[in-house]
Order: sequence, then structure tokens, then C-alpha cells
Amino acid sequence: MLRELLSQDPSHGYRGLHAIVKEEEDFKDIGMKKVQNALKVVRQELESAPPSSGDASKPAKRKAGPGENIWTAASDGESARVFELIESGECTPISPDENGYTPIHAAASWGHAELLRDLLDRCPEGINVADSDGDTALHHVAGAEELGDRVDAIVVLLLQRSGDLAIKNAEGQTPLDVAQEAGHHRFAEVIEAESTSKA
Repeated sequence: MLRELLSQDPSHGYRGLHAIVKEEEDFKDIGMKKVQNALKVVRQELESAPPSSGDASKPAKRKAGPGENIWTAASDGESARVFELIESGECTPISPDENGYTPIHAAASWGHAELLRDLLDRCPEGINVADSDGDTALHHVAGAEELGDRVDAIVVLLLQRSGDLAIKNAEGQTPLDVAQEAGHHRFAEVIEAESTSKA
């Protein structure tokens, strides 16, 4: 289904695709993270596929080169690889992939608090950088219900580093709106606890 949607409009971001896919009965409960991961796989397959015989006049898209996997390394919590790529000068903590997704977004949305802290130490201005769907790190975490209690440390860190809960994404949603839509109650509980402790 994602391949078909991308063939119709290659500029689709994962959030927009998620909304479309959820309209299908068989996928009404699909999580945003699953769509995001599937989209990455489909795009990688499309980029590495050889051109068909009918497309001989078109140059093949280049394959991902060294350093272009910083987002996967950050998603997997591979700090050594992430900082090797940053030290090489190929990437920064806010280097965007084709969807504007940064290593900071990846570390946050996959619950890697230490890596996130180190990335923000290097690039404090990356705290509220948005992807092509307008999502900041807080938006990504808000939609990551599968983090369970690991969300606590991530949200506290993002708030301590001036993560802005008022920023709205392209759909006009704040991180709390995203959490509510995703059924991520723990995210809202951590925000409330942090607000109460500062009052």
C-alpha cells in the first residue's frame, strides 16, 4: 500500500501516510512508528532498485553513501557510530534525512536518553528543530507509545533543554495533541508531573 501511495505522490511524509493508511479498515489501529519505519524501508528499496528497462534514459538514484545511516544508528542507540559520523564532518545532530528527520529526533523517539543528552550537548539549538511534517523531538516522543516508562527520562530531558510544548506541526497539533491522538497517556502524565513540580 505504501509503495502505491508513494508512486502517486513521492513527497508524502510518514504522518500524512499514517492518516491515509488508518482510513483502511485493516490498518485502522496501525501505529505511526510502524508507518514511519515501513516508509523508510520502502524508500530504501526504491532508491536501491535498478531502473527498469523503460527508464533507461533516467539516471539511477544514488545509493546511500557512508554516513547516511546516522538516523538508523541514532534509532538503534549506537552512540559510537553516531559520533564517529559527526566527528568525520559528514553529519551533525540536526542533519535531516529526506523527511527532515534528525539524529536528535531518532534518539528521542526510540528512547535513548544518554545519546539524546550528548547530541543536545553538542547542538542545543536542535531541541525544537522540526521535520518536514513540522514535528519536533517532543512530537516524535508523543507518538511513541511503545516507549513505556522510558518516555519519562526523554520528556524530562527535552523539557529541561527548552523543548517547546506549544509548537504545532503541519497538522496544527502540539505534542500533547499528538500524544492524545496516539493514546500515549504516559507522555501527558510526565508533562503534568513536570509542570506540577515547577509550580
